[in-house]
Amino acid sequence: MNNTKFTLLRHGQPQLSDCLLGRTNPPLTALGWQQLRQSSIGLGFDRIISSPLERCSAFAQQLAHESAVPITICADWQEMDFGLWDGLPLKQLWAATDIDYPKFWQNPFLSQPPQGESSIQLMQRVVKQIQLLSRQYQGQHLLIVTHSGVIRIIMHWLLCHSNSIDKFSEAFLSSHSHSHQYCNAHLSNLMVSYAARLQINTFIDDDKVLWPQLTGLHNYHADTQPKEA
Repeated sequence: MNNTKFTLLRHGQPQLSDCLLGRTNPPLTALGWQQLRQSSIGLGFDRIISSPLERCSAFAQQLAHESAVPITICADWQEMDFGLWDGLPLKQLWAATDIDYPKFWQNPFLSQPPQGESSIQLMQRVVKQIQLLSRQYQGQHLLIVTHSGVIRIIMHWLLCHSNSIDKFSEAFLSSHSHSHQYCNAHLSNLMVSYAARLQINTFIDDDKVLWPQLTGLHNYHADTQPKEA
């Protein structure tokens, strides 16, 4: 089979959820564990791949053990590196006049966290993984335990870039970055709750070209849904 199914599962509520969490590495709260348990009920999968950050990997490793499936920890699935902003309270980032966080939010392809990762770099490493895994695990269902930023950038790629997948390179993306200046919909227009699931399928045609397709976005719903961070 030339199809590969991906379910990307965002981690549950972590500690420090009122802060900007990129590479900052707090554990899940009890509620976060509960959210992931409920969101993963009934999922059938052949393999788990997880971000190394504890808010993803702790649950992923336990689920892999309980489901008797192999697990891979892969750094390419971790959250965006927010550099000097990483771990700071969100209220501080929005209110500070000497920080360009609002500018980054409004134009994520033209602004970059200081000493952090660009949106282009994030998209590049995630799409490379989709390309690799689609060819390595054809016919399988992969559960990826990951982060909001990863899910959002994949949504942007699916809707704005997937027809250029074979041209994906730093140079190509950089040369087209100005075309994204008004395209922050993956940040401002998309809700990605804790324990949300994004589902995509990829297909490799007879010319070895990879075609991705969005098949679903399911936000976790509970009586109390904490604010995203």
